[in-house]
Amino acid sequence: MFRKAASFRHQSAFTTWLYRLTVNACNDHARRRSRLPQPAETVDVAPGTPQGAGSSGQDAIGRADDRIAIAGALRRLPLEQRTAVVMRDLLGLSYEEIAEATASAAGTVKSRISRGRAALAGGLGEPGPEQEPGEAPARLTPRKP
Repeated sequence: MFRKAASFRHQSAFTTWLYRLTVNACNDHARRRSRLPQPAETVDVAPGTPQGAGSSGQDAIGRADDRIAIAGALRRLPLEQRTAVVMRDLLGLSYEEIAEATASAAGTVKSRISRGRAALAGGLGEPGPEQEPGEAPARLTPRKP
């Protein structure tokens, strides 16, 4: 934020500028990180519990699997949809704040969130008849009738 302070032009709210700066920094970080090899996910097991024993170990594995599936589904969304969904559902911003931060109309933000959520639901749902369990769907956005 300190390096980019000179770029604040006072044409919008400070929080809007800060959100935009944060989104850009996160996108840059994700782009750099995607080029690195990804380590295997580690799962925390309660101390003194042998791995695979008890339900707490299985719960931790299930949560790790869920996080991996959600992260993968989010990665497959188009950048505009992913940004809008994350800003709304994870950061709790209003449609107007997202519209201002992304320089988009509020209606556009609403449609991106709707399409992104539908794609996530389709990407995380039960496999279809042509899809093997654990396999990513070929298309995340719902087809138009």
